[in-house]
Amino acid sequence: MKRGNWLFAILFSLSALVTLAPCAIARPLGHEAQAVVDTLLAPPTIKPEAGFTAKMLIPPGELYDPLFMLPRGDKVWMNDDGRATDGHGSRILAITPEGKIAVLMGAELAAALLEQGAAEILGNLAH
Repeated sequence: MKRGNWLFAILFSLSALVTLAPCAIARPLGHEAQAVVDTLLAPPTIKPEAGFTAKMLIPPGELYDPLFMLPRGDKVWMNDDGRATDGHGSRILAITPEGKIAVLMGAELAAALLEQGAAEILGNLAH
């Protein structure tokens, strides 16, 4: 290829790059991670069998790690790591037979109690 043709090819490529660069649209940093989180936390479609009904009681991302369930009157008490503060904490929930959920102890108070050895206190609540 002649020297003039090389120069023309280089100038043409550079001008095309400068002209088309503003048209390129880049996604913001972290978009892929947010898309994965949104997919994981999307409410599932519940399809009960004929003759049954079902509804979502707790949306995805709210009830993380229920460990213990304790019958208490007409409710069930349960600890859960959902709504943790600063990466720690737990809460205590009460769930009725109808699926109503009440927070008996929030993450902030539960974390403070657990730091002071509240396992014994919570054990006494069960009696």
